[in-house]
Amino acid sequence: MASSTTDGLAKAATRPRGGTRLVRSAAAAAPYGRVGSIPKGTLGESAFEVLRDAILTGRLFSGQRLVETKLASELGISRGPLREGLALLQKDGLIEVVPRRGRFVLAFTEPAVEEFYGMRLVLETYAVGLVIESLDDEKLRILDRAAQRLERAEEVGVAAKVIAADLAFHESLYDLSGHQLLRAIWNDTMASKLRLLIYLTVRDKYDPPPKASHGALVAAIRRRDLKAAEEFVTDHIDDSLRRALAAIGTEDDVPAASSGASRT
Repeated sequence: MASSTTDGLAKAATRPRGGTRLVRSAAAAAPYGRVGSIPKGTLGESAFEVLRDAILTGRLFSGQRLVETKLASELGISRGPLREGLALLQKDGLIEVVPRRGRFVLAFTEPAVEEFYGMRLVLETYAVGLVIESLDDEKLRILDRAAQRLERAEEVGVAAKVIAADLAFHESLYDLSGHQLLRAIWNDTMASKLRLLIYLTVRDKYDPPPKASHGALVAAIRRRDLKAAEEFVTDHIDDSLRRALAAIGTEDDVPAASSGASRT
């Protein structure tokens, strides 16, 4: 009896409601010529990835209004999957919706920047404490490698490479903490905003901040010196906050057709 009921529901689910025939037009069935094949995911997810990269590299600049028709045309997709991508960007905290005005790339205000770095200070000192509590040789090797990669990137001085290495170092702290919720907060909320703030601070030229050596933090962790590690994190984040506030204070000078990052 249960089987026949299930079969009946399955058949009903496949029938058009009210006997209406589903008609697909030739235009709807035609492929998007400029997008190409997508081996995994959906058009919406692909739009999200392309637009996120454009935001995080400054091609879509902080505060810029996002016009659906223009973006859909440039990406070669319809507005449906574009809206899916925009919804994911909003969930990721990279765009904001202003009622009756539209969608905009996240524009940082002074209170928002201070709030972000205040939260980062709480999270990162907590992560460092957890790493010290559970420290072993493998975790030290991972932190040493991450710090060395960052140091080499700083020596080269290419902003994009420094940003990637800097984020990778901080990501390793959250990963090694062993705290699942802390990692989720970093991945879902903090990392994208931090990268955007770094880009706004550095822009196209990397200027190393004072006391930037993350090797000092690794050394404090190796000694299991929680106080020294927390002092480093506090000084580092305070310096990052000052740089970010200085960067958004000069955003009005950025040309409207273009948009960058300092280390944080």
